[in-house]
This record gives sequence, structure tokens and C-alpha cells, in this order.
Amino acid sequence: MSNQEFVEHTCGECGIVFCITEERYRQLHRTGDDFYCPNGHCRAFTNTDAKKIAELTSNRDYYEDMARRKQGRIEHLERQLNSYRGHAKRRRKLQRQAREG
Repeated sequence: MSNQEFVEHTCGECGIVFCITEERYRQLHRTGDDFYCPNGHCRAFTNTDAKKIAELTSNRDYYEDMARRKQGRIEHLERQLNSYRGHAKRRRKLQRQAREG
């Protein structure tokens, strides 16, 4: 006698309730492969682990790119600020020299 666990599943087409081994159920979720209900209707899990991984990878790439662009913008603004500070320092020096004479 086998000691397998089963998952109950309902066909979205005809409504029949049937069981799939837990191992097969996980495999179908992971791969998105087709399977059939006892009445022959083709079924598939569309939100597979592979799709989730691809979506998360895409999101990660997007946010990494955004972070690189933001970092570049920050560095640009820091250089600009340092330039303005240098101009302000020279201006104060010239004003002080003009006052002193």
C-alpha cells in the first residue's frame, strides 16, 4: 500500500472533483505542464513558479536599473553642489578683498 498524499482538484470546465498526488501537483505548479481531468478536459496552472521567478527577476532588474540611475543623479547633483560652493567661496573672497581694499 502506497503512502502518498493527494490533493483534491476541481475541473474548471466540467466541475468534476478528482485527486492528484501531491508530488505531481507541485510539479504541475512548477512547470505549467498540461494535465487532464478524468473527463478529458485539458487543464494547466498558469501562475507557475517559473513565471513567478521570471516576473521577480524582471522586477529586480527594473529596480536595480532605477537605483543605478538615481545614484548617477545623486552623484551629478553632488558635483553641481560642490561647484556652487566653490563659486560662493570665491565670491565671498572677492567681496572681502574689495572691502579690505
